[in-house]
Amino acid sequence: MTDPSTAAASLTAVDARPIASRRGPPTWLARLLDSLWPAREARRFGHVRADVRETIAELLSRTGAARDAAETLALTGHDAQALELLRRSVREAREDLAAFDGSSLAEAARRAVSDAHRALREAPAPFAVASDLELEAHRRALSSVHRALRALSWAPRDVARIGRERLLIAASVVVAFAVTTTIAEYILRAPKPVASAIRGATHPAAAVLDGDPESEWLLPDGVGGWLDLHLRPQRFVGRLRLVNAVNPPYFDRSAGKFTIEVHRDGQLVKSVTGAFDESDPEGTRAIRDVAVGERAERVRIVLEKPSRAGAGLAEVKVD
Repeated sequence: MTDPSTAAASLTAVDARPIASRRGPPTWLARLLDSLWPAREARRFGHVRADVRETIAELLSRTGAARDAAETLALTGHDAQALELLRRSVREAREDLAAFDGSSLAEAARRAVSDAHRALREAPAPFAVASDLELEAHRRALSSVHRALRALSWAPRDVARIGRERLLIAASVVVAFAVTTTIAEYILRAPKPVASAIRGATHPAAAVLDGDPESEWLLPDGVGGWLDLHLRPQRFVGRLRLVNAVNPPYFDRSAGKFTIEVHRDGQLVKSVTGAFDESDPEGTRAIRDVAVGERAERVRIVLEKPSRAGAGLAEVKVD
């Protein structure tokens, strides 16, 4: 295994320029790019000699093994042995890292070593007896060493593999976000129907927007009524397509004359009247397209009192 002091000297030789002379993106952006694009880390650490990388990998291996072994000891009730193992590992890691002091490392490498040193300094002085506090502090210190120096041990092929994995994860997150956003936008933009009345729970106002003409919104016997479509956010409505109700198998309910009222900013901005043809054969769901051509926040469809048993609509489409 290469001596840590030799490793530090090797790192000093490959990048002796002052950090201030090397321009780059802001720190927050650099860290974000490091997390998503390890090719940047490849450029920073690709010059690290193989023997230096082995030194760092050895340190990581020892700290990782010690951390895992201490965890097993603690879980089996051997807190004193776990703490002794962690103390010894922290002490050895501190000694190994001390050899890097004064080295002119690349910026990311310098930050990694600094983070590791800080974590080790924050580990409390040994207590007389094992305590959960000290155990946890030493675990965090070793984890910080492992995390901070991991990139320095990566070989170029490791960086390429990790880069592909991270890009795949990032792409998956972007796709998931886009799909979620699209679904949320569709849900939020869907008109919200509210009716003046319904003929029982089997004929709700929502039936006009479910895409199924077999389900219908029906009004109570012999009365007219209205159906409001609330549009949030406000949007342009080119036309409304109305599909008449028939109430199978009785075929005794349908809309006749109707009025479309368009509201924006709390004001009525347009009113259009129309009617379904009284000569439509029984059982035929007649369709009427009504031009609107206005921005609207609410559209009210008013059905006049019917000449038949009752009125209603099967579907309403907002275009």
